Amino acid sequence: MGVSTVKYDRSADAVIVRSDKLALFAYRRPERGAPDGYETFDGYAKEGDEISARDAATRVPFPDDADGARVIVESRAEAVYSSADGLPAVCASKAVRKLPSRISPSADPSLLARAVVDAYAYCRDTGITDVKVRITFDGGDGSASLEKTFTAEELLSLTGTLVRRAAPFIQLAWEKGTVRAEELSALRFPYEGIRQGQRDLMTETMKTIRLGKKLLVCAPTGIGKTVSVLYPALKSIAGGYCDKVFYLTAKNVTGKAALDCMELQSKSAPHVRTVMIEAKEKLCSTGGYSEGCFGCAMTGDVYENGVFVPYARRESEAAAEAAEAGPILTRETLTAIAKKYRVCPYELSLDVSLFCEVVICDYNYVYDRKVSFRRYFAARERDGERDEKYVFLIDEAHNLPDRVRSMYSASVSPDDLAETASLLKSGAVTDDSLLSALSNAASAFSDVRDACRDTLSVRETEGEERLTGYYTSREFPPVLASALSSLLGAALPFTRKGSEHRETFKRLTDRLSAVLYAVEESDDRFRFLAEREGDGLTCSMMCLDPSEIISRRTALSDGAVMFSATLSPREYFTGVMGFDDGSVLELDSPFDRENLSVTVFDAVSTRLTDREKTASAVAEAIDRTVNAKRGKYIVYFPSYEYMKTVCREYLKLKPEQPAVMQKRSMTKSERARFLSIFSSREYDAVTGFSVLGGMFSEGIDLTGDSLIGVIIVGAGLSGISSHLNMMSEYYQNKYEQGYEFAYLFPAMNKIQQAVGRVIRTESDRGVAVLIDHRLGDPGAASLFPESWQPVKRATDADELTAVLRAFWEREKTGEKTEKIDKPAQK
Repeated sequence: MGVSTVKYDRSADAVIVRSDKLALFAYRRPERGAPDGYETFDGYAKEGDEISARDAATRVPFPDDADGARVIVESRAEAVYSSADGLPAVCASKAVRKLPSRISPSADPSLLARAVVDAYAYCRDTGITDVKVRITFDGGDGSASLEKTFTAEELLSLTGTLVRRAAPFIQLAWEKGTVRAEELSALRFPYEGIRQGQRDLMTETMKTIRLGKKLLVCAPTGIGKTVSVLYPALKSIAGGYCDKVFYLTAKNVTGKAALDCMELQSKSAPHVRTVMIEAKEKLCSTGGYSEGCFGCAMTGDVYENGVFVPYARRESEAAAEAAEAGPILTRETLTAIAKKYRVCPYELSLDVSLFCEVVICDYNYVYDRKVSFRRYFAARERDGERDEKYVFLIDEAHNLPDRVRSMYSASVSPDDLAETASLLKSGAVTDDSLLSALSNAASAFSDVRDACRDTLSVRETEGEERLTGYYTSREFPPVLASALSSLLGAALPFTRKGSEHRETFKRLTDRLSAVLYAVEESDDRFRFLAEREGDGLTCSMMCLDPSEIISRRTALSDGAVMFSATLSPREYFTGVMGFDDGSVLELDSPFDRENLSVTVFDAVSTRLTDREKTASAVAEAIDRTVNAKRGKYIVYFPSYEYMKTVCREYLKLKPEQPAVMQKRSMTKSERARFLSIFSSREYDAVTGFSVLGGMFSEGIDLTGDSLIGVIIVGAGLSGISSHLNMMSEYYQNKYEQGYEFAYLFPAMNKIQQAVGRVIRTESDRGVAVLIDHRLGDPGAASLFPESWQPVKRATDADELTAVLRAFWEREKTGEKTEKIDKPAQK
């Protein structure tokens, strides 16, 4: 039970507690066995005549408060029967797979507690003094009921025990409806002034939330998007238009910016709570997540000093303590509390989210149906039930289409079956059904390999000639899907705890589950692709167009604002995000255009076939840029190999210049070290080498002298691939812009993100140099944002030097924005 299961009712000035949720606190007991007062029953009961089925909820006040909060119990009994002696019997039932040999109320304390609370409400509602409580277990092999007579006083005492156990959460709901509502009503904008465009963004965000609509916002760097959407969302909570805000991010770094913003807001609203949900593997202290949490010591029932302490009790007490831990529930706070109560820190963070107004989390908690918040969205998906109003604030929304594509796409290969086949062949595992399923899957793969025959050709790959081919279809081959589904069913028993080869089978079942999930979700926006290379085969189910999924999942909200600095061209993003029914807001940059100089150096080709021979020319262009003004720069490349090649050439020209290079799969500490070199005063100049579209090309804030320029090598175009070609064909049929949707528009978005690293505050000045002959074409230039204008052009190295020096000379004459002494907005 969390605070979302209890509601403060302003008209009643009381907290409404549902009987079924209050009953869950029967698990929070101090000793082994059934709760006090529940031990003895009169025996098996016979069915009687039904008096009523309680279709409407009954609300009755509870005579005592819970730590100062007035309580009303809301009951909706399943049915009330007339028992053999004429007393009414209030019923609660539960379905079980099979009836045990001995039925006991302690088999499910919450079932008995629910019947007790409903009986208490029935007595208060009707004025009777004695009533029977009946619990029924319905199994496939029959049913059994137990009955006990209670007085109204006994029911009051038992219900009171549950209310006291639930008091921390009842108090939270009371606080939410009184103290927090007052704080949010009085909440003021946390900064001294409001930037250009910021007021428009706040106004449109408020309007969107109040009307329950969708808003797509293109707001250049510097407006202060995070606070401009969070502040009106918080004010909407005060106005009753919103109950909970989900701040969705693609990366932790943007989530941290939202967390910092809420920490600033909490100074004037200390009872408004925020939690950032992080991945289980980041929070897990035992490593159990890699084992599927099987056997984790943090998740079972335990004995403490000889006293039985069930997990449900520890979990509830940990959540109650977390509720009092402060407005910002950090990873450190949650892991410390989880360790104290011996509960899973990840599960604790999910429980804690129930009583938080702001939940910061990754896109997948909303958009990936496999891992989305069932506690929030399951009822909405199933029957449209909406007890609360949720608002989605979607940061760096330009990342959302590709992220959703990846969530709903998956690949599988015959190689994924090799480990399992080896175990069967060696006799390490013997199972006829698994052997049969594996054989059928291998046969289905063979049929797909044969289907690639018509497109076979010889291709040279890494100096070796290989036979390659492909096969495409609008649907995943049914025979292969059926075979993989059967194999999944046969392999799952071997993933159970204690299985000798569990990890091998877990790798197999994870891969099979992912591809079958993609098949299940697929429609005419998906395509099947089989790629054959030599003896190898890869079968993929690919989501080409995520618009319907994004639209459907966004509809789980009661208002959504998607925002980014790079959402152009508008037609592309409204198309891939299914935003036909939403509003669009485009804002100008608040910063002086003269603070940023963008130059296209189109004298060099960076096409794949030209890279080796133009590497020295690219290195010289980098050197010219860095020499124009000593300082800190980042150079972005289309690939790691090209980056290394140019870096070697550059260091020949400038061996004394400090340089740092991004590498594949950097750890968190390595990433932090890379960025710290730029913010450190130890270096007054450094050249960073990074990959375009990677971790350092968006979502980082290097203000002032920490970064005075970026150099982008290449047109940002992804390499030609079967996947992108299929996407191009799809969007050509849909919009007659196949190349643009698959290649050009995503490339320009990556370039805009990288350029956006230069100007982060009012006082920043810097340069961006774009090196590629294709970027000088009118078609590419037409996609440059207005805030870059006028874009300069250099046709040789000397002209590039002249353009850059002219820009920096203006700085020396004092033509720059003065630094403002106030908190920097994110």
